[in-house]
Amino acid sequence: MKTFVLLSRSLFLFIPYRGKSVLNQKSELQRAYEKQRERQQRQQQQEDLSPTAGLKAELNRVIMERAQKHERQEGDEDEEDKQYVNPEYLNARAKLRQQRASELK
Repeated sequence: MKTFVLLSRSLFLFIPYRGKSVLNQKSELQRAYEKQRERQQRQQQQEDLSPTAGLKAELNRVIMERAQKHERQEGDEDEEDKQYVNPEYLNARAKLRQQRASELK
């Protein structure tokens, strides 16, 4: 009987340090996490059942399509800007080349 008492006492002292629940109860953090998850699920269900849920999804889809179209247009404009070369720049560059060529001779 003494060994049983000592064993049970040592288990009660040891198990909480390891984070194990003696009575199979959940920790406070686990309970809070489950409450939050349940709240989120309820909120998601309410949003799904609301009449504006379909409109919100459609609106988000349209916004995303417009954003992608805008990004594609900006990309095209950047490529056009890179291909365009200012004629004044070309003239100045040609003059510098001529000056260097005459200096080297």
